[in-house]
Amino acid sequence: MTKKGLTLGLIILLLAIFGLTGCEDTDYPDSVFDPNDPGKPTPIIAFVNPAGNSYEAVGLVEIYGTNFSETISENVVFFNAGIGFPEPAKCDLTANPQKMAVYAPKIIKDPAQWSIDSVEVKISVQGAYLFGKYKDEDGNSVPYTLEKPAVEYGAFSDQTLPLAVAVDKDENVYVTSADTKVYKLLPTKHDSMIIYGSSSHTNMTDLKFAPNGDLIYARNFSTLYYFPAGGGSRKTGVKFSDRVSAIDWDANGIMYAAGMGKKIFALLADGVTIVENDDFYEDYTVMSLKVFNNDIYTLAEYTGSDQTIPKYGIYKHAIQGNGLVSDKELVVNWNNTGFKETIPVFMVLDENGDAFVSGDDYGVPLIHVDLSDGTAKAIYNYPTPALFTKGVHMNFGNEKILYMVRRSERTDENAPTPRVIRISLDVKGAPYYGRPQ
Repeated sequence: MTKKGLTLGLIILLLAIFGLTGCEDTDYPDSVFDPNDPGKPTPIIAFVNPAGNSYEAVGLVEIYGTNFSETISENVVFFNAGIGFPEPAKCDLTANPQKMAVYAPKIIKDPAQWSIDSVEVKISVQGAYLFGKYKDEDGNSVPYTLEKPAVEYGAFSDQTLPLAVAVDKDENVYVTSADTKVYKLLPTKHDSMIIYGSSSHTNMTDLKFAPNGDLIYARNFSTLYYFPAGGGSRKTGVKFSDRVSAIDWDANGIMYAAGMGKKIFALLADGVTIVENDDFYEDYTVMSLKVFNNDIYTLAEYTGSDQTIPKYGIYKHAIQGNGLVSDKELVVNWNNTGFKETIPVFMVLDENGDAFVSGDDYGVPLIHVDLSDGTAKAIYNYPTPALFTKGVHMNFGNEKILYMVRRSERTDENAPTPRVIRISLDVKGAPYYGRPQ
């Protein structure tokens, strides 16, 4: 074939192709878009509760406004690109104003980042063309903050295994470690790991500041130990006639102590006189002890054979003065809390006199117990757990922060790493009379 013939053949072929593809296909279905349909009214967010911030993964956020769909699934609440998880029991989509309730999504990707501010909150309603955005009266977007409810605190590892935690009046955090050191963590630089004390034991059950500034610890022995105010090496403190594992002070400077023995001890403010309250805890182990107002509360395990006595319970003693206390009164039978399968490990009290109790390796990590009626609820465990077991020791800071030492005995590949956890709550701790002010 000549070059001229080849060129002519290619031209004919191209014309045939373009002719076929250029033909109009009139067999398309009708368009779903109706240019005359204005769509459903644009949703409007009037206000949000809580107004300025919440916790990712576990924080319930209520969206109030108008033009929401009465079908929950047709409303989608966004926090930036994250989608909130609906809580149907809290939604009211028939009243005016309407209300959507969702759990804030997990949107913080950086493990070292604690919060994100300037989060845009908006709602999409099926059938509406535009988003409803959280705005102020001037039409400006209202910035929202999502925080992590719990974060790792300090720079602990398998080599610096945390044992117990205490907090001073300036929110400096003190952590005893299995490497026999005490680390001081500054609130402005919590990974500083300043060495505050040395020569500590490698096991301890409680750690608290005394009114004179000494940092005292119990270790389920009859003797208490301490680091002097300002830091230094371990010193030997008071010796009781039986083992103690938990300590606390009242408003008069009296220290109370209990543990595996039968007694509650009281060390009077002179630092010498010991009062023994006998036989309150025969066949019990006191796991935690906290003073609130004029009462002492304990978390205790029953080790005897009487089937009518609960295995675990929270008890109360009235402080009678001069180191004397009343016999124990059962406040909460742990079997009746709804968390019978979780073994309680440690207890602290909040400013309302209610308890936060940590759970064992395979239970719920943190449980709040109303001591007035015994009702209990899991903390930060739904819809996406933010805490992991087990909290072997805890102490409140000065504000709404709870510090937990997490140390698991699990050996599986998913076992939580030993760490200090800083937990943000909506309540302060009970008054801490031992902490110097």
